[in-house]
Amino acid sequence: MEPFYKTASEVATLAYVREHISVPVPRVIASSSTAENELGCEWILMEKVPGVALAGVWRDADLKTKSRVTEAIAGFVRQLQDTHPPVPVVGNLYFREDLVGTRNMALGRGGKYDLGPIVAPYMFAGGRSSGFRGILDRTSTTRSTSPRSLLRNWRT
Repeated sequence: MEPFYKTASEVATLAYVREHISVPVPRVIASSSTAENELGCEWILMEKVPGVALAGVWRDADLKTKSRVTEAIAGFVRQLQDTHPPVPVVGNLYFREDLVGTRNMALGRGGKYDLGPIVAPYMFAGGRSSGFRGILDRTSTTRSTSPRSLLRNWRT
């Protein structure tokens, strides 16, 4: 995977979820999306979220507890779906300033977040890529390499 995009997208996604949804996610204390730092690698330092891993307690939970947890998770998913109107493209979430000057295809929708290159393990079979990973146009199921055409098609 391309570490810059992976780390930058994780940081932006955590911030977005903290701002718009009530699901408890850790606050990012500091991060570096590049290897140009004292550690020589990309990193994220975040606070610890209280609680236990669901996988460790699910088997022993009673039906009432499982029902409450399932309803809570469904509520979080609903909040994610209701946050913004759907867009006709798929991409990773980034802070807009992280995409400036890169070969991304960010959508110019205003605000501090934008969609950019897709970062998913299946897209990186065989190692890192220097090529553009693009934004997936959901209306045609093909990769778009033109942000103008994406926006033009979205607005019509």
